[in-house]
Amino acid sequence: MKKLTLFTLIIIINISFSQYTDFQSPFTGRLTSGDFAVVSFGNMFSWQAWICGDSGTVMKIYTNWNPPRFRMVDEDLPSVLMLGTLGSVDTNIAITAGVTGSTAYAYRTSNGGANWIQVFTQTGGRINGIWFKSQQVGLMAGNPVGGRWSLFRTTNGGVSWDSAGLYLPQAGGEIGFLNSIFTRGDSVWMGTNNSRIYFSTNFGSSWSAKSTPGVQNISSVCYDFGYQGYAGGDSLISSNNYGNTWSVVPNILGSGEVTGIVGSNPGVDLSSWPVFYSKANTLYYNIGSWQMFHSASSGVYTYLFKLRPNWNGQWGSSSAMLGLMNDGKVWVCMCAWGAVTSNNSIIPYEFKLHQNYPNPFNPKTKIKFDIPSSFKNGSVRLVIYNSLGEQVMTLLNSELNPGFHVVDFDGSELASGIYIYNLTAGSFQGSGKMLLVK
Repeated sequence: MKKLTLFTLIIIINISFSQYTDFQSPFTGRLTSGDFAVVSFGNMFSWQAWICGDSGTVMKIYTNWNPPRFRMVDEDLPSVLMLGTLGSVDTNIAITAGVTGSTAYAYRTSNGGANWIQVFTQTGGRINGIWFKSQQVGLMAGNPVGGRWSLFRTTNGGVSWDSAGLYLPQAGGEIGFLNSIFTRGDSVWMGTNNSRIYFSTNFGSSWSAKSTPGVQNISSVCYDFGYQGYAGGDSLISSNNYGNTWSVVPNILGSGEVTGIVGSNPGVDLSSWPVFYSKANTLYYNIGSWQMFHSASSGVYTYLFKLRPNWNGQWGSSSAMLGLMNDGKVWVCMCAWGAVTSNNSIIPYEFKLHQNYPNPFNPKTKIKFDIPSSFKNGSVRLVIYNSLGEQVMTLLNSELNPGFHVVDFDGSELASGIYIYNLTAGSFQGSGKMLLVK
């Protein structure tokens, strides 16, 4: 499990260098939902994400490897289960929900996916979203059954779910969409096919309906931008007052429906906090104006999600984003891979890459390097290789100012042995050896 500390100095990223390759997972069917695992202590962040899909598929992706690594963790799940959504508590505990025929099921694992236990069933229903606001408290929301929306809360980390006190009547024959739910703290936004978004400020205890003029189907919601939020389906809409009123976003690109929305983390890009949306096989983002960001060679994007704050409410040092596709591919965008502490109050005279310390280490160490004043805000890349010369991890790929810099490195996912760290900054290249002993 990779753990990264919060930036001491915010890095301005150049998004053009980001990893945006579509990697083929072990599953070639439709992927539908996912969630980055949250680390529950300190200032640490996990680069391990859960992903689910059709045919009872659940896997983990380790995004800080290059290329990312996948591991299937679904042996106990019925292959006839069409999984549509997933929420996680941490790297060990996750809940995924899907349907078989006309019956909805939810399964929980507490040991990283080695075993799954059924914790919920509902005849005639479908669960559209699972979100946790703490290690114990979570919300599960789905299509209406019997004239009321299916809303359930857990207070024990997903072991049991209860609908008491969560009443929202169905208006006409309205329904929702997979992953059309987004929460932040106690605020919940839920899209429908009824020209409305339901909004709750008390984690589902009460709701108000917000009109979406000109847009009937809302299948994606993202509210990562303070008071600014986005939702999409038939088109892209936005709100600048926490979702109380919505309007159509002009001049967006692409044809067809918006299938996913995700935003970069606050503090990652100081020029703007771009929002990404997907249509068919193409991703778009707004840096100054709407632009195409990436187009996949095949498949259609089904869901976009990213690294979220830990349970202490702190953001990570990267806008790590994933895009799931209907042919088993996963788009990985790592806009900043390393956790950097920088001191720019004193500027060194020359480039220097220091020996990591401690060395040997288990499992954490620090890599220090100096950037002189002659280096004018260029891209700095710090890469880890194994003893065979194979690249195993990119710690940093970012623009840095001159100064003294330290990158924290966690080798928890690596085997014992000798590793090489290589620094490239303009014409400067340096390398060093380090020994991981477990």
